Amino acid sequence: ERCRPAELMPAAGIAVETAELQAIADELYAHAISPAEVAEQTFAAIRDDQFYVLSTSSYDEAVRDRAKAILERKNPQFGGLLELVKRDIRQVAAR
Repeated sequence: ERCRPAELMPAAGIAVETAELQAIADELYAHAISPAEVAEQTFAAIRDDQFYVLSTSSYDEAVRDRAKAILERKNPQFGGLLELVKRDIRQVAAR
């Protein structure tokens, strides 16, 4: 929103996150891996000639389902992003 020209701003103003979404974002940021850890993973992937760098396994099932749908020439079925994020939070908190 910070880069949106004033004439293209919504008439009601910038949308405010719901309390639930804000709580989820706060939880994700509180348990997120550090930029240094992401950098380590990235450099290791480059060194190991690994194309994909995924910092969590929380989305593996969704990635697997998407790849399967592509190979089966099916239209994409998008699951709930919110549920994926909640699963990620549970997985990180369990560590």
